Amino acid sequence: MTSQREIKSLTGIRGVAACCVVAYHYLALGAGSGAAGAVLKHGYLAVDLFFVLSGYVMALTYGQDFRGGFEAPTYGRFLARRLARVYPLYAVTSVACLILYAVDRESRDLLPEPSWLAVGSNLLLVQAWGIGHSINGPGWSISTEFFAYVLFPCLVSVLIFGAARIAAVLAAIGAVGLCALAAVPDAAAQQTVRFGPLDLYMGETAFPLVRCAIEFCLGLLAWRLMTVSPLRRVAERGFVGDALAVAAILLLTRPDADVILVLLFIPLIMALAAGRGVAARILGSRPLHGLGILSYSIYLVHRPVLDHLKPPVLRMLEGWQIPHPHLLSAVILIPCTVLISAATFRLIEKPGRRLAHGIRFGRRTLAPAAVPGPQT
Repeated sequence: MTSQREIKSLTGIRGVAACCVVAYHYLALGAGSGAAGAVLKHGYLAVDLFFVLSGYVMALTYGQDFRGGFEAPTYGRFLARRLARVYPLYAVTSVACLILYAVDRESRDLLPEPSWLAVGSNLLLVQAWGIGHSINGPGWSISTEFFAYVLFPCLVSVLIFGAARIAAVLAAIGAVGLCALAAVPDAAAQQTVRFGPLDLYMGETAFPLVRCAIEFCLGLLAWRLMTVSPLRRVAERGFVGDALAVAAILLLTRPDADVILVLLFIPLIMALAAGRGVAARILGSRPLHGLGILSYSIYLVHRPVLDHLKPPVLRMLEGWQIPHPHLLSAVILIPCTVLISAATFRLIEKPGRRLAHGIRFGRRTLAPAAVPGPQT
Protein backbone atom coordinates (compact mmCIF):
# COMPACT_ATOMS: atom_id res chain seq x y z
CA MET A 1 0.00 0.00 0.00
CA THR A 2 1.29 3.43 -0.85
CA SER A 3 1.97 5.90 1.89
CA GLN A 4 -1.01 7.96 2.96
CA ARG A 5 -0.73 11.66 3.53
CA GLU A 6 -2.12 13.01 6.75
CA ILE A 7 -5.60 14.48 6.37
CA LYS A 8 -5.24 17.52 8.59
CA SER A 9 -8.95 18.34 8.77
CA LEU A 10 -9.64 14.90 10.26
CA THR A 11 -6.82 15.37 12.73
CA GLY A 12 -8.31 18.73 13.68
CA ILE A 13 -11.81 17.37 14.22
CA ARG A 14 -10.33 14.83 16.63
CA GLY A 15 -8.88 17.69 18.61
CA VAL A 16 -12.25 19.43 18.72
CA ALA A 17 -13.95 16.17 19.71
CA ALA A 18 -11.46 15.52 22.51
CA CYS A 19 -12.04 19.01 23.89
CA CYS A 20 -15.80 18.43 23.70
CA VAL A 21 -15.41 15.31 25.83
CA VAL A 22 -13.34 17.26 28.37
CA ALA A 23 -15.89 20.10 28.53
CA TYR A 24 -18.69 17.56 28.82
CA HIS A 25 -17.13 15.84 31.83
CA TYR A 26 -16.28 19.12 33.53
CA LEU A 27 -19.45 21.10 32.91
CA ALA A 28 -22.38 18.97 31.72
CA LEU A 29 -23.79 18.36 35.20
CA GLY A 30 -24.20 22.09 35.73
CA ALA A 31 -25.34 22.94 32.21
CA GLY A 32 -28.66 24.69 31.72
CA SER A 33 -31.61 23.62 29.61
CA GLY A 34 -31.08 26.01 26.69
CA ALA A 35 -29.41 25.40 23.34
CA ALA A 36 -25.90 25.89 24.77
CA GLY A 37 -26.64 23.45 27.57
CA ALA A 38 -27.96 20.89 25.07
CA VAL A 39 -24.77 21.18 23.02
CA LEU A 40 -22.63 20.73 26.13
CA LYS A 41 -24.64 17.72 27.31
CA HIS A 42 -24.19 16.14 23.88
CA GLY A 43 -20.43 16.03 24.42
CA TYR A 44 -20.54 12.24 24.75
CA LEU A 45 -21.32 12.06 21.02
CA ALA A 46 -17.71 13.06 20.38
CA VAL A 47 -16.88 9.45 21.26
CA ASP A 48 -19.31 8.27 18.59
CA LEU A 49 -17.49 10.54 16.15
CA PHE A 50 -14.23 8.89 17.23
CA PHE A 51 -15.66 5.45 16.47
CA VAL A 52 -16.93 6.35 12.99
CA LEU A 53 -13.75 8.25 12.17
CA SER A 54 -11.58 5.39 13.41
CA GLY A 55 -13.35 2.93 11.11
CA TYR A 56 -12.71 5.27 8.18
CA VAL A 57 -9.04 5.70 9.05
CA MET A 58 -8.47 1.98 9.65
CA ALA A 59 -9.99 1.23 6.24
CA LEU A 60 -7.85 3.91 4.63
CA THR A 61 -4.65 2.76 6.30
CA TYR A 62 -4.95 -1.00 6.63
CA GLY A 63 -7.88 -2.11 4.48
CA GLN A 64 -5.85 -3.08 1.42
CA ASP A 65 -3.69 -5.41 3.51
CA PHE A 66 -6.67 -7.73 3.94
CA ARG A 67 -7.98 -7.54 0.37
CA GLY A 68 -6.78 -11.07 -0.28
CA GLY A 69 -8.46 -12.43 2.84
CA PHE A 70 -7.16 -13.46 6.25
CA GLU A 71 -3.46 -14.14 6.69
CA ALA A 72 -2.29 -14.95 10.20
CA PRO A 73 1.11 -13.15 10.00
CA THR A 74 -0.48 -9.97 8.63
CA TYR A 75 -3.24 -10.11 11.21
CA GLY A 76 -0.79 -10.65 14.07
CA ARG A 77 1.34 -7.73 12.99
CA PHE A 78 -1.74 -5.55 12.53
CA LEU A 79 -2.84 -6.22 16.12
CA ALA A 80 0.69 -5.73 17.39
CA ARG A 81 0.88 -2.40 15.62
CA ARG A 82 -2.45 -1.21 16.97
CA LEU A 83 -1.47 -2.22 20.49
CA ALA A 84 1.87 -0.43 20.14
CA ARG A 85 -0.09 2.65 19.18
CA VAL A 86 -2.81 2.70 21.84
CA TYR A 87 -1.65 0.53 24.73
CA PRO A 88 1.36 2.36 26.25
CA LEU A 89 -0.55 5.53 27.16
CA TYR A 90 -3.64 3.54 28.09
CA ALA A 91 -1.62 1.36 30.47
CA VAL A 92 0.26 4.28 32.03
CA THR A 93 -2.91 6.28 32.70
CA SER A 94 -4.71 3.21 34.08
CA VAL A 95 -1.85 2.45 36.49
CA ALA A 96 -1.71 6.14 37.43
CA CYS A 97 -5.42 6.00 38.28
CA LEU A 98 -4.80 2.97 40.51
CA ILE A 99 -2.01 4.80 42.33
CA LEU A 100 -4.07 7.97 42.70
CA TYR A 101 -6.98 5.95 44.05
CA ALA A 102 -4.68 4.38 46.63
CA VAL A 103 -3.25 7.67 47.89
CA ASP A 104 -6.30 9.94 47.49
CA ARG A 105 -8.70 9.13 50.32
CA GLU A 106 -11.39 11.44 48.98
CA SER A 107 -11.59 9.56 45.68
CA ARG A 108 -12.49 6.34 47.49
CA ASP A 109 -15.86 7.84 48.36
CA LEU A 110 -16.50 8.93 44.76
CA LEU A 111 -15.05 6.18 42.58
CA PRO A 112 -15.75 2.41 42.54
CA GLU A 113 -13.13 0.29 44.26
CA PRO A 114 -11.14 -1.63 41.62
CA SER A 115 -11.36 -5.40 42.13
CA TRP A 116 -8.80 -7.91 40.91
CA LEU A 117 -11.16 -8.75 38.06
CA ALA A 118 -11.34 -5.09 37.13
CA VAL A 119 -7.56 -4.70 37.21
CA GLY A 120 -6.97 -7.83 35.16
CA SER A 121 -9.63 -7.09 32.56
CA ASN A 122 -8.42 -3.49 32.25
CA LEU A 123 -4.83 -4.58 31.69
CA LEU A 124 -6.03 -7.02 29.02
CA LEU A 125 -8.18 -4.29 27.41
CA VAL A 126 -11.34 -6.41 27.60
CA GLN A 127 -13.16 -4.78 30.53
CA ALA A 128 -15.86 -3.16 28.38
CA TRP A 129 -16.74 -6.44 26.69
CA GLY A 130 -19.52 -6.88 29.24
CA ILE A 131 -17.11 -7.52 32.15
CA GLY A 132 -16.85 -4.35 34.24
CA HIS A 133 -15.90 -0.70 34.61
CA SER A 134 -12.75 1.02 33.40
CA ILE A 135 -10.19 2.13 35.97
CA ASN A 136 -9.60 5.22 33.85
CA GLY A 137 -13.13 6.18 32.81
CA PRO A 138 -12.54 6.90 29.09
CA GLY A 139 -10.74 3.56 28.79
CA TRP A 140 -14.06 1.85 28.03
CA SER A 141 -13.93 3.20 24.47
CA ILE A 142 -10.36 1.96 23.96
CA SER A 143 -11.48 -1.49 25.11
CA THR A 144 -14.47 -1.60 22.76
CA GLU A 145 -12.38 -0.39 19.85
CA PHE A 146 -9.83 -3.11 20.53
CA PHE A 147 -12.74 -5.51 19.97
CA ALA A 148 -13.24 -3.89 16.55
CA TYR A 149 -9.53 -4.41 15.80
CA VAL A 150 -9.85 -8.09 16.66
CA LEU A 151 -12.67 -8.42 14.11
CA PHE A 152 -11.08 -6.10 11.56
CA PRO A 153 -10.20 -8.65 8.82
CA CYS A 154 -13.72 -10.07 8.85
CA LEU A 155 -15.29 -6.62 8.82
CA VAL A 156 -13.09 -5.53 5.92
CA SER A 157 -13.86 -8.62 3.85
CA VAL A 158 -17.61 -8.05 4.18
CA LEU A 159 -18.04 -4.28 4.34
CA ILE A 160 -15.26 -3.09 2.03
CA PHE A 161 -14.55 -5.93 -0.38
CA GLY A 162 -17.82 -7.84 -0.12
CA ALA A 163 -20.89 -7.56 -2.32
CA ALA A 164 -22.45 -4.10 -2.38
CA ARG A 165 -25.91 -5.49 -1.64
CA ILE A 166 -24.67 -7.21 1.51
CA ALA A 167 -22.90 -4.04 2.64
CA ALA A 168 -26.09 -2.04 2.06
CA VAL A 169 -28.16 -4.52 4.08
CA LEU A 170 -25.64 -4.41 6.92
CA ALA A 171 -25.68 -0.60 6.83
CA ALA A 172 -29.46 -0.68 7.24
CA ILE A 173 -29.12 -3.16 10.10
CA GLY A 174 -26.58 -0.84 11.72
CA ALA A 175 -29.01 2.09 11.52
CA VAL A 176 -31.74 -0.04 13.08
CA GLY A 177 -29.27 -1.15 15.74
CA LEU A 178 -28.52 2.47 16.63
CA CYS A 179 -32.23 3.12 17.00
CA ALA A 180 -32.50 0.08 19.27
CA LEU A 181 -29.61 1.35 21.40
CA ALA A 182 -31.24 4.76 21.64
CA ALA A 183 -34.36 3.05 23.01
CA VAL A 184 -32.52 1.23 25.83
CA PRO A 185 -34.18 2.21 29.14
CA ASP A 186 -32.09 3.78 31.88
CA ALA A 187 -32.55 0.78 34.18
CA ALA A 188 -31.09 -1.57 31.57
CA ALA A 189 -28.21 0.82 30.91
CA GLN A 190 -27.28 0.62 34.64
CA GLN A 191 -26.34 4.31 34.68
CA THR A 192 -27.27 6.87 37.30
CA VAL A 193 -26.41 9.71 34.89
CA ARG A 194 -27.41 9.59 31.23
CA PHE A 195 -27.67 12.76 29.16
CA GLY A 196 -29.04 11.28 25.95
CA PRO A 197 -30.16 8.17 24.06
CA LEU A 198 -26.68 6.97 23.01
CA ASP A 199 -24.95 7.91 26.26
CA LEU A 200 -24.11 4.26 27.02
CA TYR A 201 -20.76 3.50 28.62
CA MET A 202 -21.16 0.96 31.43
CA GLY A 203 -18.83 -1.94 30.67
CA GLU A 204 -20.92 -4.35 32.72
CA THR A 205 -23.44 -4.29 29.87
CA ALA A 206 -23.03 -5.10 26.17
CA PHE A 207 -24.35 -1.71 25.05
CA PRO A 208 -21.01 0.14 24.78
CA LEU A 209 -19.54 -2.73 22.75
CA VAL A 210 -22.48 -2.73 20.35
CA ARG A 211 -22.33 1.08 20.13
CA CYS A 212 -18.68 0.96 19.09
CA ALA A 213 -19.04 -2.01 16.72
CA ILE A 214 -21.90 -0.43 14.76
CA GLU A 215 -20.21 2.95 14.46
CA PHE A 216 -16.82 1.50 13.55
CA CYS A 217 -18.57 -0.43 10.76
CA LEU A 218 -20.24 2.78 9.60
CA GLY A 219 -16.77 4.29 9.31
CA LEU A 220 -15.65 1.38 7.12
CA LEU A 221 -18.70 1.95 4.93
CA ALA A 222 -17.87 5.66 4.72
CA TRP A 223 -14.51 4.73 3.21
CA ARG A 224 -16.20 2.41 0.73
CA LEU A 225 -18.65 5.12 -0.28
CA MET A 226 -15.71 7.46 -0.84
CA THR A 227 -14.40 5.07 -3.52
CA VAL A 228 -17.62 5.53 -5.53
CA SER A 229 -16.78 8.28 -8.06
CA PRO A 230 -20.13 10.16 -8.07
CA LEU A 231 -20.26 10.22 -4.27
CA ARG A 232 -16.65 11.29 -4.05
CA ARG A 233 -17.29 14.17 -6.46
CA VAL A 234 -20.17 15.33 -4.26
CA ALA A 235 -18.00 15.11 -1.15
CA GLU A 236 -15.31 17.18 -2.86
CA ARG A 237 -17.64 20.16 -3.24
CA GLY A 238 -16.66 22.56 -0.50
CA PHE A 239 -20.15 23.75 0.35
CA VAL A 240 -21.21 20.16 1.14
CA GLY A 241 -18.81 19.81 4.04
CA ASP A 242 -19.67 23.28 5.31
CA ALA A 243 -23.41 22.56 5.19
CA LEU A 244 -22.94 19.23 6.98
CA ALA A 245 -20.83 20.87 9.70
CA VAL A 246 -23.51 23.52 10.29
CA ALA A 247 -26.22 20.85 10.33
CA ALA A 248 -24.26 18.84 12.92
CA ILE A 249 -23.92 21.88 15.19
CA LEU A 250 -27.63 22.65 14.91
CA LEU A 251 -28.59 19.05 15.64
CA LEU A 252 -26.48 19.16 18.80
CA THR A 253 -29.09 21.52 20.21
CA ARG A 254 -31.74 18.79 19.92
CA PRO A 255 -31.67 16.31 22.84
CA ASP A 256 -33.20 13.49 20.77
CA ALA A 257 -31.04 13.77 17.64
CA ASP A 258 -28.35 11.21 18.54
CA VAL A 259 -29.01 8.65 15.81
CA ILE A 260 -29.40 11.29 13.10
CA LEU A 261 -26.12 12.89 14.19
CA VAL A 262 -24.18 9.63 14.11
CA LEU A 263 -25.49 8.89 10.61
CA LEU A 264 -24.58 12.45 9.61
CA PHE A 265 -20.99 11.77 10.67
CA ILE A 266 -20.63 9.48 7.64
CA PRO A 267 -20.99 12.15 4.91
CA LEU A 268 -19.31 14.74 7.16
CA ILE A 269 -16.14 12.63 7.44
CA MET A 270 -16.22 11.97 3.70
CA ALA A 271 -16.46 15.68 2.98
CA LEU A 272 -13.72 16.61 5.45
CA ALA A 273 -11.48 13.88 4.03
CA ALA A 274 -11.87 15.51 0.62
CA GLY A 275 -10.32 18.61 2.21
CA ARG A 276 -12.47 21.24 0.51
CA GLY A 277 -14.51 24.02 2.05
CA VAL A 278 -14.21 26.43 4.96
CA ALA A 279 -14.86 23.79 7.64
CA ALA A 280 -12.02 21.61 6.37
CA ARG A 281 -9.62 24.57 6.30
CA ILE A 282 -10.57 25.65 9.83
CA LEU A 283 -10.17 22.13 11.20
CA GLY A 284 -6.85 21.76 9.39
CA SER A 285 -5.49 25.02 10.83
CA ARG A 286 -2.41 24.88 12.99
CA PRO A 287 -4.10 25.33 16.41
CA LEU A 288 -6.79 22.69 15.83
CA HIS A 289 -4.36 20.37 14.09
CA GLY A 290 -2.08 20.67 17.11
CA LEU A 291 -4.95 19.77 19.42
CA GLY A 292 -5.69 16.81 17.17
CA ILE A 293 -2.17 15.50 17.55
CA LEU A 294 -2.56 15.71 21.34
CA SER A 295 -6.14 14.43 21.32
CA TYR A 296 -5.47 10.85 22.43
CA SER A 297 -3.44 12.12 25.38
CA ILE A 298 -6.08 14.74 26.20
CA TYR A 299 -8.76 12.06 26.08
CA LEU A 300 -7.01 9.68 28.49
CA VAL A 301 -5.40 12.26 30.78
CA HIS A 302 -8.37 14.51 31.46
CA ARG A 303 -10.35 12.12 33.64
CA PRO A 304 -7.63 11.53 36.30
CA VAL A 305 -7.13 15.30 36.45
CA LEU A 306 -10.86 15.81 36.88
CA ASP A 307 -11.28 13.09 39.52
CA HIS A 308 -8.26 13.92 41.65
CA LEU A 309 -7.41 17.61 41.11
CA LYS A 310 -10.82 19.22 40.72
CA PRO A 311 -12.06 18.50 44.30
CA PRO A 312 -9.17 20.31 46.07
CA VAL A 313 -9.22 23.17 43.54
CA LEU A 314 -12.98 23.48 43.99
CA ARG A 315 -12.65 23.57 47.79
CA MET A 316 -10.00 26.26 47.52
CA LEU A 317 -12.16 28.43 45.26
CA GLU A 318 -15.22 27.94 47.47
CA GLY A 319 -13.15 28.83 50.53
CA TRP A 320 -12.17 32.07 48.84
CA GLN A 321 -15.87 32.65 48.05
CA ILE A 322 -15.15 33.11 44.36
CA PRO A 323 -18.29 33.14 42.17
CA HIS A 324 -18.93 30.19 39.84
CA PRO A 325 -16.24 27.92 41.33
CA HIS A 326 -17.13 24.94 39.06
CA LEU A 327 -16.67 27.00 35.92
CA LEU A 328 -13.46 28.60 37.20
CA SER A 329 -12.02 25.22 38.19
CA ALA A 330 -12.57 24.07 34.59
CA VAL A 331 -10.87 27.22 33.30
CA ILE A 332 -7.87 26.38 35.49
CA LEU A 333 -7.69 22.62 34.99
CA ILE A 334 -8.43 22.26 31.28
CA PRO A 335 -5.23 24.12 30.27
CA CYS A 336 -3.38 22.00 32.86
CA THR A 337 -4.79 18.92 31.15
CA VAL A 338 -3.48 20.11 27.78
CA LEU A 339 -0.02 20.74 29.26
CA ILE A 340 0.11 17.31 30.88
CA SER A 341 -1.11 15.81 27.61
CA ALA A 342 1.73 17.48 25.72
CA ALA A 343 4.16 15.78 28.11
CA THR A 344 2.53 12.34 27.85
CA PHE A 345 2.46 12.68 24.06
CA ARG A 346 6.18 13.34 23.91
CA LEU A 347 7.24 10.82 26.56
CA ILE A 348 4.77 7.97 25.95
CA GLU A 349 2.83 8.32 22.71
CA LYS A 350 5.72 9.22 20.41
CA PRO A 351 7.87 6.23 21.46
CA GLY A 352 4.81 4.01 20.98
CA ARG A 353 4.27 5.43 17.49
CA ARG A 354 7.90 4.77 16.58
CA LEU A 355 7.49 1.21 17.78
CA ALA A 356 4.27 0.83 15.77
CA HIS A 357 5.84 2.20 12.60
CA GLY A 358 8.72 -0.24 12.93
CA ILE A 359 6.50 -3.34 12.83
CA ARG A 360 6.97 -4.73 9.34
CA PHE A 361 4.47 -6.59 7.22
CA GLY A 362 6.46 -9.05 5.16
CA ARG A 363 9.00 -7.15 3.07
CA ARG A 364 7.44 -3.76 3.60
CA THR A 365 6.34 -1.43 6.33
CA LEU A 366 2.71 -0.38 6.38
CA ALA A 367 1.97 3.27 5.82
CA PRO A 368 1.69 5.28 9.04
CA ALA A 369 -1.82 6.04 10.21
CA ALA A 370 -3.23 8.86 8.15
CA VAL A 371 -4.81 10.61 11.11
CA PRO A 372 -3.06 10.83 14.48
CA GLY A 373 -5.38 11.14 17.44
CA PRO A 374 -7.56 9.08 19.70
CA GLN A 375 -7.58 5.39 18.85
CA THR A 376 -5.86 5.67 15.49
